[in-house]
Amino acid sequence: MTLHRSARLVTLFAVGLALATPALAEEEQGASLRDILAWGTTTTAYVQLVPADGHPADLVFLNELTHGNPLEMIFALELDGLVVDVEVINGIGEEPDIVTVLPPPGFVAVPERLEVDEGQTGRIEIQHALLS
Repeated sequence: MTLHRSARLVTLFAVGLALATPALAEEEQGASLRDILAWGTTTTAYVQLVPADGHPADLVFLNELTHGNPLEMIFALELDGLVVDVEVINGIGEEPDIVTVLPPPGFVAVPERLEVDEGQTGRIEIQHALLS
């Protein structure tokens, strides 16, 4: 198996693991997207898209020690029709986790990528792109 295919399988497993956890803050409704994804059982970490003042949304990441093993999750979150792709790379043990946001055309993430220590909360703004 190639490294690329292996990484894709790990990602699919991780997303399945994240979606299967009882710590989800919201139930899935058909194929609709959610504004939050949570994972972990003893402690819960989550990424949530929330309304913001002065710009369309913020992505909030509460990083708690959940698995302790390396894990990559890729998923989409939606708030009021705004859909953003999110990647979370879960660090080993106490290593910081990394969250990356890819907003749709016409929007930018500030910053696009954020490293968040265990037990801390990070925030990424989703802003309108300035068009010239």
